[in-house]
Amino acid sequence: MIFLTWIGYYPLWIILILFLYYQWGKTTAIRYILVLLSVSFIVFSLKAYLMVPRPQDVRIVLEAYGYSMPSAHASLSFASAVFLHPIAGRLKYGLWLLAILISISRISLGVHYPVDIVVGAFIGGFIGYLGYHLRPLSKSNF
Repeated sequence: MIFLTWIGYYPLWIILILFLYYQWGKTTAIRYILVLLSVSFIVFSLKAYLMVPRPQDVRIVLEAYGYSMPSAHASLSFASAVFLHPIAGRLKYGLWLLAILISISRISLGVHYPVDIVVGAFIGGFIGYLGYHLRPLSKSNF
Protein backbone atom coordinates (compact mmCIF):
# COMPACT_ATOMS: atom_id res chain seq x y z
CA MET A 1 0.00 0.00 0.00
CA ILE A 2 2.87 2.39 0.64
CA PHE A 3 3.99 1.90 -2.98
CA LEU A 4 0.54 2.97 -4.21
CA THR A 5 0.66 6.04 -2.00
CA TRP A 6 4.17 6.84 -3.23
CA ILE A 7 3.25 6.71 -6.91
CA GLY A 8 0.29 8.92 -6.06
CA TYR A 9 2.73 11.75 -5.41
CA TYR A 10 4.61 13.18 -8.39
CA PRO A 11 6.37 10.38 -10.31
CA LEU A 12 3.14 9.16 -11.90
CA TRP A 13 2.07 12.64 -13.01
CA ILE A 14 5.45 13.42 -14.56
CA ILE A 15 5.42 10.14 -16.49
CA LEU A 16 1.88 10.83 -17.72
CA ILE A 17 2.78 14.36 -18.82
CA LEU A 18 5.74 13.10 -20.83
CA PHE A 19 3.65 10.28 -22.32
CA LEU A 20 0.91 12.72 -23.33
CA TYR A 21 3.40 15.09 -24.88
CA TYR A 22 4.97 12.40 -27.05
CA GLN A 23 1.78 10.49 -27.84
CA TRP A 24 -0.84 13.25 -28.27
CA GLY A 25 1.15 16.46 -28.53
CA LYS A 26 1.87 19.65 -26.69
CA THR A 27 -1.73 20.88 -26.43
CA THR A 28 -2.97 17.76 -24.65
CA ALA A 29 0.02 17.75 -22.30
CA ILE A 30 -0.54 21.42 -21.43
CA ARG A 31 -4.24 20.82 -20.80
CA TYR A 32 -3.34 17.93 -18.51
CA ILE A 33 -0.84 20.10 -16.62
CA LEU A 34 -3.55 22.76 -16.20
CA VAL A 35 -5.93 20.10 -14.86
CA LEU A 36 -3.34 18.96 -12.29
CA LEU A 37 -2.56 22.53 -11.24
CA SER A 38 -6.26 23.41 -10.96
CA VAL A 39 -7.01 20.34 -8.87
CA SER A 40 -4.03 21.05 -6.61
CA PHE A 41 -5.07 24.68 -6.11
CA ILE A 42 -8.68 23.76 -5.29
CA VAL A 43 -7.75 20.89 -2.98
CA PHE A 44 -5.12 22.77 -1.00
CA SER A 45 -7.38 25.83 -0.74
CA LEU A 46 -10.16 23.63 0.65
CA LYS A 47 -7.76 21.94 3.07
CA ALA A 48 -6.69 25.35 4.41
CA TYR A 49 -10.29 26.52 4.67
CA LEU A 50 -11.88 23.39 6.16
CA MET A 51 -8.94 22.39 8.42
CA VAL A 52 -10.21 18.83 8.94
CA PRO A 53 -7.65 16.92 11.03
CA ARG A 54 -6.32 13.59 9.84
CA PRO A 55 -7.24 10.36 11.62
CA GLN A 56 -5.15 10.14 14.80
CA ASP A 57 -5.48 6.60 16.10
CA VAL A 58 -5.12 4.41 13.06
CA ARG A 59 -1.87 5.36 11.31
CA ILE A 60 -0.12 2.12 10.57
CA VAL A 61 3.11 2.91 8.77
CA LEU A 62 2.92 6.37 7.29
CA GLU A 63 2.98 9.79 8.91
CA ALA A 64 1.05 12.38 6.92
CA TYR A 65 1.11 16.11 7.47
CA GLY A 66 -1.40 18.85 6.89
CA TYR A 67 -5.13 18.51 6.81
CA SER A 68 -7.25 15.61 5.65
CA MET A 69 -10.21 16.90 3.64
CA PRO A 70 -10.20 16.49 0.63
CA SER A 71 -7.63 13.89 -0.41
CA ALA A 72 -5.13 15.29 -2.91
CA HIS A 73 -4.11 11.76 -3.92
CA ALA A 74 -7.71 10.85 -4.77
CA SER A 75 -8.30 14.17 -6.53
CA LEU A 76 -5.25 13.91 -8.76
CA SER A 77 -5.78 10.21 -9.47
CA PHE A 78 -9.41 10.62 -10.49
CA ALA A 79 -8.68 13.81 -12.45
CA SER A 80 -6.15 11.79 -14.43
CA ALA A 81 -8.48 8.84 -14.97
CA VAL A 82 -11.31 11.07 -16.21
CA PHE A 83 -9.09 13.30 -18.36
CA LEU A 84 -7.30 10.36 -19.98
CA HIS A 85 -10.33 8.07 -20.34
CA PRO A 86 -11.34 9.24 -23.86
CA ILE A 87 -7.82 8.87 -25.28
CA ALA A 88 -6.25 6.01 -23.32
CA GLY A 89 -7.69 3.06 -25.23
CA ARG A 90 -7.36 -0.15 -23.22
CA LEU A 91 -5.14 1.61 -20.69
CA LYS A 92 -8.17 3.47 -19.36
CA TYR A 93 -9.18 0.47 -17.24
CA GLY A 94 -5.75 0.40 -15.65
CA LEU A 95 -5.97 4.13 -14.93
CA TRP A 96 -9.33 3.70 -13.18
CA LEU A 97 -7.99 0.75 -11.19
CA LEU A 98 -4.91 2.73 -10.21
CA ALA A 99 -7.03 5.70 -9.08
CA ILE A 100 -9.15 3.39 -6.93
CA LEU A 101 -6.13 1.57 -5.45
CA ILE A 102 -4.27 4.81 -4.67
CA SER A 103 -7.38 6.10 -2.91
CA ILE A 104 -7.90 2.89 -0.94
CA SER A 105 -4.23 2.95 0.10
CA ARG A 106 -4.78 6.33 1.75
CA ILE A 107 -7.59 4.91 3.89
CA SER A 108 -5.79 1.66 4.69
CA LEU A 109 -2.67 3.54 5.79
CA GLY A 110 -4.84 5.59 8.13
CA VAL A 111 -4.12 9.03 6.69
CA HIS A 112 -7.63 9.73 5.33
CA TYR A 113 -11.24 9.13 6.20
CA PRO A 114 -13.42 7.59 3.47
CA VAL A 115 -15.31 10.88 3.02
CA ASP A 116 -11.99 12.63 2.23
CA ILE A 117 -11.49 10.17 -0.62
CA VAL A 118 -15.03 10.55 -1.97
CA VAL A 119 -14.86 14.35 -1.95
CA GLY A 120 -11.39 14.29 -3.50
CA ALA A 121 -12.50 11.87 -6.22
CA PHE A 122 -15.49 14.06 -7.04
CA ILE A 123 -13.39 17.22 -7.28
CA GLY A 124 -10.74 15.51 -9.39
CA GLY A 125 -13.28 13.85 -11.65
CA PHE A 126 -15.11 17.11 -12.24
CA ILE A 127 -11.96 19.09 -13.06
CA GLY A 128 -10.64 16.25 -15.23
CA TYR A 129 -13.91 16.25 -17.18
CA LEU A 130 -13.83 20.03 -17.65
CA GLY A 131 -10.18 19.95 -18.66
CA TYR A 132 -10.80 17.44 -21.41
CA HIS A 133 -14.17 18.64 -22.71
CA LEU A 134 -13.94 22.43 -22.53
CA ARG A 135 -12.63 23.93 -25.72
CA PRO A 136 -10.31 26.92 -25.59
CA LEU A 137 -11.76 30.21 -26.73
CA SER A 138 -10.67 31.44 -30.11
CA LYS A 139 -11.54 34.40 -32.30
CA SER A 140 -14.01 32.23 -34.20
CA ASN A 141 -16.16 31.98 -31.04
CA PHE A 142 -17.06 35.65 -31.26
